[in-house]
Amino acid sequence: MIDTLNILVIHAKKLTIRAEKFKNILHTLDNISKKKKITIKTQFISQFEPEQIDKNIGEYNKLVSYDPIHDPDFDNQRFMLNSAILSNIEKHKEAWKSISKLNDSNKSLYLIIEDDALLFPECVDNLLDVLNLDHSKWDFLSLGLSVPNPPSDSADFINFRNYLKILPSKEAYLIKPSTARLFYEQSSKFKFTLRIHLSYLIKQNPDVKVFFPKKRVFIDGSKLGIFPSSIHPTNILIFNSEFIQMHSYIKKTPDEIKENFNKIDSLYNIVKNVHSPDAMHLYGLLLLKVGRVKDAEKVLNDAIFEMKKQQGYLNNQSEILTNLVDLYKHTQTDIDTNIKDAKYSVHTLKSLLVEDD
Repeated sequence: MIDTLNILVIHAKKLTIRAEKFKNILHTLDNISKKKKITIKTQFISQFEPEQIDKNIGEYNKLVSYDPIHDPDFDNQRFMLNSAILSNIEKHKEAWKSISKLNDSNKSLYLIIEDDALLFPECVDNLLDVLNLDHSKWDFLSLGLSVPNPPSDSADFINFRNYLKILPSKEAYLIKPSTARLFYEQSSKFKFTLRIHLSYLIKQNPDVKVFFPKKRVFIDGSKLGIFPSSIHPTNILIFNSEFIQMHSYIKKTPDEIKENFNKIDSLYNIVKNVHSPDAMHLYGLLLLKVGRVKDAEKVLNDAIFEMKKQQGYLNNQSEILTNLVDLYKHTQTDIDTNIKDAKYSVHTLKSLLVEDD
């Protein structure tokens, strides 16, 4: 039976909305600590902010390598690492470094959790169940995974390697100090986002015992649509069923999309009240594909407003801005006559859209 739960929260100081909502999780954990009579120690990892990364970007560029590893499941996941992604990696590394200084103990657990993690009321009992289990058989325990039909055997945890190769999310996981030490030592170079990097570390260390509970505990709020991503220029809501169904139409022909637009509208209306800029962005692109340009313009502008309001990742790399700029390009009928007097580049226009309040 554990007596201490150490919580290391991956947090960016400027994300005040997430911090406010995260208080709900801390309150729930405080109630659990009283119920279970365990001590909870919380530490916020707020170092290595993107602004700090930018100041030292020359040094970080020396640590980045995009060389292939000759495994398409990983090589296909390589893309340019921005300062926000590097910040996220460094924060997790700092958490591993902190935990690595301690000794493995059956009395203490070490939870690394991101500030966009959600703990739904129906999952609180799942967390209690996890705290009651034997923790001697795993080295890394993901708390954000689940499978549709978990095995009916008596084992407490499911072997990650039997089901997955790439982690779908990394919003919350328990890690042993010896594993944190190993992961930290093997993370001097940057090649992938943290989620893919973690998956790569798991692949490279087959002796590390990686499991997840039979029932999900936490869920990634930015992959559900409750928060926009704070690090990615494009964010797919993989845990949002309506979004995924809408997304299935994005590569279809305009005629196919038109034929099914009543269904698309119905799906969007389900998620509309969440005000997810990612869902709005997708809906705007579908409108654009069927020629409803004015409607698409309004939805994409609203999506940018929500992205800014909700403190999401928004700069000249953002796909949502690129798509809005493209929309404006294709609606201009006087480009040829006015091109000589063009004042703004596409890059500048994106910057104006970001800065415009």
